[in-house]
Amino acid sequence: MEVLREYVRGVRNDSSLTDLAFIQFGVLCVISQAASGRDFLQQCAEMFGQDRARSTFFDALHSNRRKGILAELNAAFVSRCGVKPIDLGADLLLGLPGLKDRAVYAVDGHQLEHACHARKDSKGRYVPGNTLYLLCLHSGLLVNFGAVQGDGKYQREMPVFRARAMDWLAGRAMRELSSPIFVGDPAFVDKQFGTRMVLMRERGALVITRTKQNMLPTVYASYGWDKT
Repeated sequence: MEVLREYVRGVRNDSSLTDLAFIQFGVLCVISQAASGRDFLQQCAEMFGQDRARSTFFDALHSNRRKGILAELNAAFVSRCGVKPIDLGADLLLGLPGLKDRAVYAVDGHQLEHACHARKDSKGRYVPGNTLYLLCLHSGLLVNFGAVQGDGKYQREMPVFRARAMDWLAGRAMRELSSPIFVGDPAFVDKQFGTRMVLMRERGALVITRTKQNMLPTVYASYGWDKT
C-alpha cells in the first residue's frame, strides 16, 4: 500500500474496483489453486465474501491505465528492494566472491495454459500466454521482464529479451551496477546481439548459456601449412 501510494502515479480509488483491490485480487488469483479466472471469482465470493462481477474484474485486466500502474509498481518494488544482494539479506552466491558486485540474473519464459475463452490465431489455434522473467541468483527476487505471446499472437522469447535488455540496462534499477550477467538456456544464443549492441558492450553485460550441439567444432578437412 505504501509503495502504491508513494511511488505510483495516477492511482484511483473512485470505482467499484479500486486499483488497490485490483492488485490484491490479481495477486490472490496468481497464488490460488483456482482452475480458471471464473473459478477464482467464485471462490472469492463463497469463501471470503468478496463478490466481484466477472465483467468488472476481467475488463480491468484490459485497461491500459491499470497496466501502466502495474508496470510502475513493479519497477518501484525492484528499485526499493535493491538489485544488490546485500540489500535483501542472505546472498545465495556468497561462495563466489568474484560475483559480489555483479548482478546475475537467470532469464527464461513461463508459459500458461490458455483459457477456454482465449483468442485464437488466424489458423484457429489457441495461443498460450508466455511471459519472460528474470530471477536474481543472488537474492531469489523474481522480476517480470515482459510479455512474450498471447491474445492470439505468437512470438519468440529472444526478440523480447533483446528489446527489454536495452531498456533494462538503461533503467535506474541497473544504472549503478557494472557488468551484469544474464544466464539463459541455449535458446538465448545470439552472437550478433552480444557483440554488436552498443549498450551491452558499454555496460559490460554478458549472456551466458550452454553451447548448442550443432555449435561444436567439426573437422571437415585437413590442409597443409604453406610457410611461404
